[in-house]
Amino acid sequence: MPKRRGQRGKLNLKKGVKISRLKNKPKIINLEDIEKKFKTKEVVSPSSLLKKGLIVKIKGRIPRVKILGKGEIKKQLEFKGIIFSKSVQEKIKKIKGAKNKKIKPKVKKKKT
Repeated sequence: MPKRRGQRGKLNLKKGVKISRLKNKPKIINLEDIEKKFKTKEVVSPSSLLKKGLIVKIKGRIPRVKILGKGEIKKQLEFKGIIFSKSVQEKIKKIKGAKNKKIKPKVKKKKT
C-alpha cells in the first residue's frame, strides 16, 4: 500500500507544512535578566541559566539559548554555548574582559 500524501515516517504532516516549523526554537533571554542574576566573572551557559531559574528543561533536555539586547550589561562575564543577537555582540565587545566562547553548530555532511 503506498504512503498517503504528506506522511513521512511516523510524522504525519499536512501538505505544505515544513518540518523546520516543528523544531525547537532557542529560548529567549534579555541582557537585563543576566545582569540581575549573575555576578562579575561568572560563566553564563545553558546549564548555569538552568540553575539560576532563567530557563527550564524541555522534554528532559536543556534547550538552546539566545540572548537579546534589551537592557545593558556592565559586568565582565564569560559566555559559553549561547547564541547572540547582533546588538548583544556589540555590547559585549564594548566591555573589556568579557569573554565569548561560542559553540559552532554541527554541520551535517551530505551523502554523495
